[in-house]
Amino acid sequence: MRINKLFIVFLFFSKSLCAGQIILKADDFGRGSGWQQFLVYAAENDLLVNIGVIAGDFTNDRREILSALKEVVDSQDYKFAFFYHGHIHRCNKLSSIFLNGTEVLQREVINEDVMVLKNEGIFPIAFGAPCNKNNNQTAEALEGTELKVWLLPAGDTESFSGEVFRRRLNIESSPGKTDVESFLRELDSLSNKTSGTMVVQIHPGLWTYNEITDFAQAIAAIKKKGWTYRLLK
Repeated sequence: MRINKLFIVFLFFSKSLCAGQIILKADDFGRGSGWQQFLVYAAENDLLVNIGVIAGDFTNDRREILSALKEVVDSQDYKFAFFYHGHIHRCNKLSSIFLNGTEVLQREVINEDVMVLKNEGIFPIAFGAPCNKNNNQTAEALEGTELKVWLLPAGDTESFSGEVFRRRLNIESSPGKTDVESFLRELDSLSNKTSGTMVVQIHPGLWTYNEITDFAQAIAAIKKKGWTYRLLK
């Protein structure tokens, strides 16, 4: 009888060790009208969510909106973490710091922005560039900062000594547009033993009730597969 119990315990822990891991990457904090409903849903369902914050938004007319939403996040701070999502949300080469800037400029902007966020009670350890676009100097720039995790980088990251997560599992076909059928097929095709950590990128500020409903289906499927969530803090 004791042998059978030990075997069951072994199977349980073997499954847990082999299970995949999800990093929920929720971009563009405070942009769009869907954030309130998403934060409530995430808290009620005990999700661990990494929220991308644009530092420049705390110095413009979005500050009041961000401060109100941050109160919701702070009330459930063990479920949420912020990651640095850039100074402004620009994705073209002419205006994006991470596409057009030198190593020195990028490092200066990152460090200044991190200080701005700290003054707001936000302490990011992770980075995800706007539109996941960066140049070949971003890795070196990050080395001189407090950011030790990089989500969905473009190109070479060899000179970055922190953790890098580039594998992606898509629930959105484009920002704010869910495609839960494709997500479920892709999730079902993944092996627990080889999947490792996958980044699920979402833009909940652009969601309506319909997208939340799709997201609920995805979360149920992740739970059924036995995968866990990681909070970057």
